[in-house]
Amino acid sequence: MKKGDILAAYDNKIGIVYQPRKGKVKTTTPEHAKAIQEALEQYFDNKLAESDSRQLEEYIEKQFEGCEELPVRSMPNLLETDSLYRLEIMLANDCNLNCRYCYAKGGSYRQKAQHLKPETALEYLEKLLVGTYRKIHVVMFFGGEPTLCPDTIEAVCDFFEKNTAKGIFQNMPKFTMVSNATLIDEKMAKIIAKYQIRVTVSVDGPQQVNDCLRIDRAGNGTYKRIERGIQNLKEQGTAPAMIETTYTTLHQQMGYTRDEVRDFLCSEFGVEKVLVADCGHGGDESLVIENGRDVWDSDQFSDGKIRFASRLSKKYFSDITCGAGTESFILLPNGDLFPCHFFVGHKEYQIACYKDGQFDFTKYSEVLERLRKAHKIQNEKCSECWAKELCRACPASMLLHENGDGMSCHAERQWQEKIVLDYAGSHSASSVQE
Repeated sequence: MKKGDILAAYDNKIGIVYQPRKGKVKTTTPEHAKAIQEALEQYFDNKLAESDSRQLEEYIEKQFEGCEELPVRSMPNLLETDSLYRLEIMLANDCNLNCRYCYAKGGSYRQKAQHLKPETALEYLEKLLVGTYRKIHVVMFFGGEPTLCPDTIEAVCDFFEKNTAKGIFQNMPKFTMVSNATLIDEKMAKIIAKYQIRVTVSVDGPQQVNDCLRIDRAGNGTYKRIERGIQNLKEQGTAPAMIETTYTTLHQQMGYTRDEVRDFLCSEFGVEKVLVADCGHGGDESLVIENGRDVWDSDQFSDGKIRFASRLSKKYFSDITCGAGTESFILLPNGDLFPCHFFVGHKEYQIACYKDGQFDFTKYSEVLERLRKAHKIQNEKCSECWAKELCRACPASMLLHENGDGMSCHAERQWQEKIVLDYAGSHSASSVQE
């Protein structure tokens, strides 16, 4: 029995024993779960007598008797599939803003600023997709700031519309975009409405705090321009699908809690979904929330319960948190491909480059090997953690950050433990024998 194979936990209502590799949760009393938890802690610290260790192993094995370990899901290879989950298109590694916490260095990703022209985008898509991929689920417009290139956005959407009508693609992808909204004028709003692009707008709360964080190149606040951009969307019948906020130490200093920021933005802009994410490393380090994610965040907790329930119903074990580099990738203005925007600028993760009118995937096999180091079963740290199945650790954070994960593992385990307990309390589950 390995440390990452089992969890015993309890609250004041229920106790559980959970085996993630078998996808099974069993319930018991809080008192019995506490006793199991204490025994497991001694077992993994090698403090139990040999006979007691053997008895505990036999007890756990008996509780999950007949439950086989789930097979590990085999990951697709970009060159061996005709389906993409997501195609990110970086329309510009450039931005009209200079947000203080920006990990992408003002949208440039430490590279020379480039804008993807419509004719270049069509050339890339023709060579990259036609004859290779029959289905693309999501096309995501990204930057920098994607609305710096409205004509390119329109050209890309038109490309998919025409080729879907011809039968080259099986379906129209869903179009999404992350934008600061300051450049969403009437023209851009009409393009968004025409192609039903789901827009996530970045706003950091009330004007007082937003205008200290989300500033333009001249250091001016942006709240009023964001407000106007959202209004232009609404006038075309396409309110933002979501608002995304970066929660910082400045919010704390000004007395704004996460819930207060969320409630304000929901009310101010009439948007139901607001994601409040803690500021991480990459920009102004004084703004970083260290290990401070709100474990009981209602939106994330609700999403986590849904994901947990869906994982328990699956017939396989998935040991990665996203398909970057295996089911999706990002296309840059110069024709380079990377697993996702977080890897941009790290040449060792470059999937392909565009040269002599073709995409060269020569280095892709080497990138796959590097990405496998973020797989939970192979990663030494993750393999010993019971939370690996549902953990949301970003592969880029795990591979690129010096601390090896880029997040608080302790907070993640707290969050997941509460999800498992809440799920067990509201769903029928078999009980362990006391």
